[in-house]
Amino acid sequence: LSSWVKDYVYLPLALRYLRLTRGIGNEYKPPMYAMLLMGLWHGAAWTYILWGLYNGIMLVLWSALKWPRYLQGLRTRIPRAFSILLYFQVTVGCMLIFRANSVHQVGEFLENVFTNFGGFTLHVVPPPPVTLLGIPVFLVLDYLAYHTGKERFFDVWPPPVRGALYASLFALLLMGWSNAPAQFIYFNF
Repeated sequence: LSSWVKDYVYLPLALRYLRLTRGIGNEYKPPMYAMLLMGLWHGAAWTYILWGLYNGIMLVLWSALKWPRYLQGLRTRIPRAFSILLYFQVTVGCMLIFRANSVHQVGEFLENVFTNFGGFTLHVVPPPPVTLLGIPVFLVLDYLAYHTGKERFFDVWPPPVRGALYASLFALLLMGWSNAPAQFIYFNF
């Protein structure tokens, strides 16, 4: 979907608005329209339209907020952990809108996030065992790929070691399969 929207909505609009140099904010209209269309694609509900609008605003803010030259040094000194935390909060806000059943429920969620600190109960479903086994395996593989700078770092390993890696990944895959029917996320659309 994102490739199609980029090729057939965003790029034609961006080229059109580049030619129209008059007008304030012409460069910000294509991402807004593209994200609104993606929201509509997910469903004809106000929450999806709001989700598309939220993502469009985030894209516009990302491109509109330029760091002045005299603040470039400050930008490099902002701790990476703070940047990650801020991006995570933006993403959580987006998912809150996407998963809500109504705009009213979005408001209730936000109200509870900012005002309801008492009476909070957390119900955490324990992850399946395959997840507990798979997360360390994939963290190690991701670290090795990052550390070596090669996506297929394991190609240089001896065949028995590579075979053990493939067998363990295949075993994790088989363990992850369940006989319980899973509802497709877009089933109700």
